[in-house]
This record gives sequence, C-alpha cells and structure tokens, in this order.
Amino acid sequence: KRERSLSLDVSPCRTKAYLVIQYDESSASDSCELFTEEEVLKLIEDKNINVSNKNVQYSELLKSSGRYIIAEGIPAVDDEEDIIDIKFHSSKGKNDAATSINYKEICTVESVNKGDIVASIKKGRIGHDGIDVFGKVIKRKKAKKHLFNAGRGCALEESGNIIATVSGKPSYKSGTIEVNELYEHRRDVDIESGSLYFQGHVKIYGSVHPGMTVDSKGDVEILGSVEEANIIASGDIVIHGNVLRSKIAAGGKDNYKLNLVRLYKNLVSNLSEMKKVVE
Repeated sequence: KRERSLSLDVSPCRTKAYLVIQYDESSASDSCELFTEEEVLKLIEDKNINVSNKNVQYSELLKSSGRYIIAEGIPAVDDEEDIIDIKFHSSKGKNDAATSINYKEICTVESVNKGDIVASIKKGRIGHDGIDVFGKVIKRKKAKKHLFNAGRGCALEESGNIIATVSGKPSYKSGTIEVNELYEHRRDVDIESGSLYFQGHVKIYGSVHPGMTVDSKGDVEILGSVEEANIIASGDIVIHGNVLRSKIAAGGKDNYKLNLVRLYKNLVSNLSEMKKVVE
C-alpha cells in the first residue's frame, strides 16, 4: 500500500482549522486505501476542534489529497482609541529655504481667529472578543482611555470640532485645548525671536529692537523700550520704557472707521460740486 497521511492544521490566529489529506500518488499501479469519515471525526475529537460547518461532506473530501477548511472561529476586533486632530502647530517662519530669509519678518506666534476649528475629536469604538476553533475566548485589545476637553477660549461642538471662541494663541496640554487672548513674550523682540504678529493681546517683558515689528489685533503692553521699531495695535498701546524713532499706531479699528467717514464726506462733497456744475 502507498503511504498516506491525515492531519489538522490550525492557523496562527486560531480562527481557522484545516483538514490536510495526503495520498502518495507516485505509483498509479498501486492501490491506496482512502481514509474514512470515522477516522476524520476521531482526529477532530482528539484535537478538540469545534467544527463550525456541520454540513461538511467528508466522504467527498477523502477521495483526493488536499487542504480543506472545516472549522472557523470568530476573530477578535480590537477597540479603537479616541483621537484628536490638532489643527495648529508652532512654527518659526514660513520662508522657503531656497530664497533669501528676512529674519526680521519671521512670525513667531501661532494664533487663531475666533470661529476657527482648532481641533477635531474622533470617537473610537468598542470592539468585541473572539472565539477560536477550540471554543476558547480570544480577548480583544482594549483601548486606553483618553479624555479630551475644550478649555478656556474654546467650545466643543456636537460634531466633535473644538472651535475658538476668542482670537488668540492656541495650546494643547494634558488633553485640553485652550485659546489664550494674551500672548506673553518673556524676552526682547529681536532678530533671534523675530517680529511678532498676533491675533490677540500682546505683553512683552523686554524691549523691541531696531527693525522689528509688533503687530497685534488687540492691546500691546511693552515693559521695556522701543527703538526704531514698528508697534501696531487695533487696541491700546502702553510702553513703559523710552520710545526712540519708532512708528506707533494704536486703535486700528477706530482709524479704519474714521477713514471710511472721511471717504464718505469727500464723496458727498464731490457729488455736490458735480451737481453745481451740471446746474
């Protein structure tokens, strides 16, 4: 009789079991005794395999060599963690390395406007345990618990977006997103720090060096001196030190409105002159 073999092969994840039948077909003249269904069932019982497909026709499978799946478990599905997509990042400058860099114009403060989406939270999901072909539970991998919050200057929407309720400097720490209306610059404004452009209030603990610019959409307070620099603010400007040969422009919003009034008055005056000429 020719050699033959019958075995069971279980996948590494233990969710599939295969019946492996091998007949020696090297000599066609010799007969080969086929395995019986009883032998297969005995092997399955010895290996403690839970056969999921009760309709397997073993008599058909046993007629030839092959690898046949006879049992399938349920794979475990791991939990998915909550994740937060931060929409801002701290960076120094946006200059192309291939171009000449004007270090005085490098913007050093990351800021957002009121109404901007500063972060987005995507909720994870709970998976489920699985069952292997031996009937044992396959434990899913549980996700770590994360708690993301909207802190000061922010609001969390039902969509999962965190919106800035004020203009200012965004930050993320220990799962909490905040937007601070006040940016505190605790050193001089110089070539190393770069000029400051910020959407909220600015407080500078040092001095502003020549050639530098501080541009704020809120108030500006400078504890040091200002020399040959540009200080621009939509709100108030308070400088505690000396001011030398510098451009100081405060109340940007009010100036804009005043300019509109002047333009309107000029327009009315011009229309009146045109009317006189026509008459």
